[in-house]
Amino acid sequence: MQFIMKNPFVVKTPESLEPQEIADLFIDVFSDFPKIKDVGHTFIHGPRGTGKSMMLKYLEPSVQLCAGKVEKIEELDFLAVHIPFKVAALNIRETDRLRGDSHIYMSEHLMVLHIASILLSLLSKLYDKEKNHTGEVQDIYKKFSKLITTSGASISKKSEQSFLSMAECCDEEKKKAIQYLKHLAFIKDEVPYTGSLCGYVDFFQPLAKEIKELPFTPNCPIYLMLDDADNSSETMQKILNTWVSCRTTQYLCIKISTQLRYKTYRTLSGQLIEAPHDYSDVDISTLYTSDKEHYQSRIRSIVGKRLSVAGIKTTPEEYFSVDEKQEKKINIFKEKLKKEWGNGKGRGYRASDDVVRYAVPDYMKSLGKSSSTYSYAGFKNIVDISSGVIRFFLEPAAQMYAETKAQQNEDAYVSSIPCSIQDSVIKQWSSDFILSEFEKLKKDVNTNGVTTGVTTSASHSEDTNIVSKLFSLINGLGKLFRELVLSNGSQRRIFSISVRGEMDETLQRIFELGVEWGYFHKSVGPSKEGSGRRYTFVLSRRLAPYFKLDISSYAGEISVTTADLNLACEDYERFVRERMKKITKELSDAQIDIFQTNIG
Repeated sequence: MQFIMKNPFVVKTPESLEPQEIADLFIDVFSDFPKIKDVGHTFIHGPRGTGKSMMLKYLEPSVQLCAGKVEKIEELDFLAVHIPFKVAALNIRETDRLRGDSHIYMSEHLMVLHIASILLSLLSKLYDKEKNHTGEVQDIYKKFSKLITTSGASISKKSEQSFLSMAECCDEEKKKAIQYLKHLAFIKDEVPYTGSLCGYVDFFQPLAKEIKELPFTPNCPIYLMLDDADNSSETMQKILNTWVSCRTTQYLCIKISTQLRYKTYRTLSGQLIEAPHDYSDVDISTLYTSDKEHYQSRIRSIVGKRLSVAGIKTTPEEYFSVDEKQEKKINIFKEKLKKEWGNGKGRGYRASDDVVRYAVPDYMKSLGKSSSTYSYAGFKNIVDISSGVIRFFLEPAAQMYAETKAQQNEDAYVSSIPCSIQDSVIKQWSSDFILSEFEKLKKDVNTNGVTTGVTTSASHSEDTNIVSKLFSLINGLGKLFRELVLSNGSQRRIFSISVRGEMDETLQRIFELGVEWGYFHKSVGPSKEGSGRRYTFVLSRRLAPYFKLDISSYAGEISVTTADLNLACEDYERFVRERMKKITKELSDAQIDIFQTNIG
């Protein structure tokens, strides 16, 4: 039976969905990222909303069965277990009271027990009710008991010999450790810890081997899908890196997802884990932001499936139609450009070049004081605005559906979303990204800081300054790109900057925060001078409606110096004025393409 949504675009966390729901909604994207399923340790990077959690949850046995990937558990190529770190409660502040090895051992103990509990709970759902496996389960229970008692725990002889009781034992030991850490907050002197200490090598690895060798489990590696691992402390990340450095991939593979905030790739011994020797790297955002057509195809499949599951029989393009009146007006500008090119007044090699480059900017320029009337409605426009982040499509689409539903009879069938609702929602959603979302960012800094994770008066002041500079930088670039749309330059649809010169620590932190929060996409390559690195940052097109930009293409990039960026961080209006004055002078003096010649 298929799962029917009231709102087909509603975004839910994978943890809140049933296996059949995930199977019904998920579009198989592993052809894009085959390393995720390959045997081996893997880091999976991407900003919030790119679908990492859904991918990892989809690989679990119950979902694979519901999706028809296998008929029996024994046929799986891997036994995946999804382990979300956001809800793990592992970052107990009192662990900071511990020093040196005691801090490390306790952190590893908590992580190992958390992971073991989830793995054993999964096995309980799969096998505890299977009476023909009772003997083998009892055997592994005895081996588990020996491993955990050796680590210092005690097990009641009355406990049921099942996977569930093993999971409960892990939970109990974890609770004891957390209670010990909490009690440290009420005493001045450090009290010795006398509880169990489970390690990855001495407890979890042998347990994983025993599970893999059971006659009824799949003859394949166990995949630990550690989701949002950058929510853990730096110490815990070093512990994870140490696990990655272990050669266990024949029976145990670690898949670590991050939201681009992973702090270190050093192990506990200070060694650097390196790709591809120790692990593979997958950056989800790189593919979806660099290949627009591919990303649009993926979104079309995702939206099409959601519409189908909801019983809506139409295409995504029909459901999110464009503003036909506006399209007719833009077509007038297209015909004009074709005619000018035919009369020898064109600027491109072909008439189509001029049409693609200038039709929309010319129309936007013609609106003058009515520029806010430009409509961003249409499936392709919403895809472009989502900037390679799947959730950035689904969230506004869900709001559009809800508003459409509210304006009609409650039982009426929502056959499409009106252009007016599409446009108003997308504009408000864009505005929220630069206004209300920044307020959230400021509150996050006030609570946690963006440097150390612990607020002090010094770090708070510094981090607040970083947020203010980021806000100014985004406004400076957005307003500059808007001025370019209205200019007479040959490239007017600009979203990218190329940075000349080495950025100092402050600039790097500003951009890192911007990338982490989805305001920029970043790429790094060799500099044109032949030495050093060349950073390119693409402004999120979610900001396009707010700054009134043409979203139809990343047509070029503008070169900026670190001095330009520092000015934009301090006084964005002055940055825009000086930059446009320089661009205008270059154009009038030389009549050249500032983007092709990369004028700084």
